[in-house]
Amino acid sequence: MNILVSNISTFSYQKIERKYRVCVPRCCVKELSAYHTNESILKCVVELENVKQTGGLNRIIALVSNKALTAVDEKYGNLTSVEYYSNQARELCSNVEIVLVNIEDDNNHGRDISAILSDICKNIQTYDVVYIDSAGGLRTISNVVQILTKILKYKGIENPCTLYSDIQNEGFITDTSSFNKITDLADAFNEFMTTGKADQLQQCFSSVENKEPYSSLVQSMVDFSDHIRLGNVERLDSVIKKLSGDIQNCMEDTSTDSMEGVIVHQFLPVIEDKLIGNQKEGVDYVRIIDWCIDNMLIQQALTLFVEKIPIYLFDKKIVSYKGSREKAKNDYKNNAKPGINAAEWETNVFYTDILKAKEEKQGKCAAASHPDVQNFKELLETKDESKASFEVKEAYRVLFTFKRNFPKSDDTSLLADRIRKHIDKHKDTAKEFWQFYRSIKNEPTTLADILGLSFAKKESSDKTLANKFEAIEKMKNQGSANDDFCFKVTIDRIVSIYYAYIYAKALRNRINHASSEENLIDEQKSILEAEGYDFSAENLKIIAKNLRLAVNSIKVAEESLQTKSIPPKPVKIEYHTDLAVGDIVQACVVGAKLVTIADYGYNVQLIIPKLYTRPLSVGQIVTVEIKQISKMGQIMQVCLKI
Repeated sequence: MNILVSNISTFSYQKIERKYRVCVPRCCVKELSAYHTNESILKCVVELENVKQTGGLNRIIALVSNKALTAVDEKYGNLTSVEYYSNQARELCSNVEIVLVNIEDDNNHGRDISAILSDICKNIQTYDVVYIDSAGGLRTISNVVQILTKILKYKGIENPCTLYSDIQNEGFITDTSSFNKITDLADAFNEFMTTGKADQLQQCFSSVENKEPYSSLVQSMVDFSDHIRLGNVERLDSVIKKLSGDIQNCMEDTSTDSMEGVIVHQFLPVIEDKLIGNQKEGVDYVRIIDWCIDNMLIQQALTLFVEKIPIYLFDKKIVSYKGSREKAKNDYKNNAKPGINAAEWETNVFYTDILKAKEEKQGKCAAASHPDVQNFKELLETKDESKASFEVKEAYRVLFTFKRNFPKSDDTSLLADRIRKHIDKHKDTAKEFWQFYRSIKNEPTTLADILGLSFAKKESSDKTLANKFEAIEKMKNQGSANDDFCFKVTIDRIVSIYYAYIYAKALRNRINHASSEENLIDEQKSILEAEGYDFSAENLKIIAKNLRLAVNSIKVAEESLQTKSIPPKPVKIEYHTDLAVGDIVQACVVGAKLVTIADYGYNVQLIIPKLYTRPLSVGQIVTVEIKQISKMGQIMQVCLKI
């Protein structure tokens, strides 16, 4: 069924026959004339090829005001504008059905838009084709027409065109597709920024001519969307870098005069601010995680936090490796199982090596003190078998059988299997027997393993997590347990980051049902609660709040590297200040809603706007505005600038 929705105008004060040039594709006439505003659109619609080929116009849904229904005009034969329009419609389409939808109540007050839309939609079915006349009627109802266009689109109902007639200068009739494109494109960018989806963007640019550099930008946004929505963060670095480059290319392009290009330019700074930041400093994963939390993409935020934050910490020099990071990554990749990404080195050393270093040292000490291990080490150094036990002599004998045919041997004993395992482990560095010999000689845990002694039994998952908390507790007093790594921020800030990482990792594993490895027990939750994490309930709002706290722990650490703390200095004249109300200054957070300002050695009350929901940490540098100064010159209140 072909349906026309028309917003009916009242009569103008003059009855003038106007000529209109038709600028609508696939219309059978190029020119037409009409007296009444809506009459022009009606005559155009019935001449459209699609309407003619499908049986003509079947129904008109007329939006009418009380005046359009009741005010008669003698110039039009004492008819109301609704009656005149209905007569014209039936002359053009004898069987057309006219449905009236009043836009006002009996008191001439405008009806609720939702009620008007409901009345319209009751008369439209799924397979109808709807044309819209937006030329006439009250301007306040134009919003209804715009909303109706979107509703039809969302419901999958075909809306070939919305028509408008212009009576200024030389009259013409055109469609409003350009306006629809503007709103569609704005919606598409909004959809991308709030959900990460880029499907609508692709549709908006599918018919654009001279697409470059915008098609490349859209494809980068699609790639980013795919990686985020699938939780595929392995290649996100290169995707973000390409997106950043495409944004710059579009910003520098001033040649376009297309509507799409103009709109894109308005959104580029928003995308850059939300997702890119300073690309010269590498991918800003904290910024992207913030964006995920803002849009409640919780699973994506957790994936990024667990898999990318260790890399971010190394990139920002919050955690540093004393040797060559690139070499360590390559060695890790070469010695790992097939398919291991070298980028996982940071995650491995951050969560495992640094936290397990003391446990491993304890294991080494236990192995080194065992008599058979001491025997074995002495035998390797002196080659004197007189003091060696039978087990040690046997292991020594089997070890040297490999010298004759290194690294292969036909010995199938259990001892040989153990030795072969360690040869495989060292095969990239052990080019000949004596290199391997020297590499294990001072490794008590390896010697113990060859002898069948074990000091590093695999612990249960609960014990593993308990060890993480224990290692963090030791870190508070002793610093890093691994001499190969150092921290560039205070140990308190590192501890805060470790607790943040454990929270995110535990939550991610449980949400994914991947394992029960990181199930937090009550004691561990209490430790995290002391850090500010909320376990009172489990819903998206609380999880998002906790993740903001986790992200903030990294921001505070990063800020401490970039900005020196502002220590309070003795005041020469008590409470005197040269500052004035409204001045903007830097301040240092010293407590809950308290800050200090350089050169003023006292605490000042901090007002935090309601819109600011992120927690502040002691030592954090913030920007504030002076709000109140006492008569004695004391700064009484400042307000956080956001």
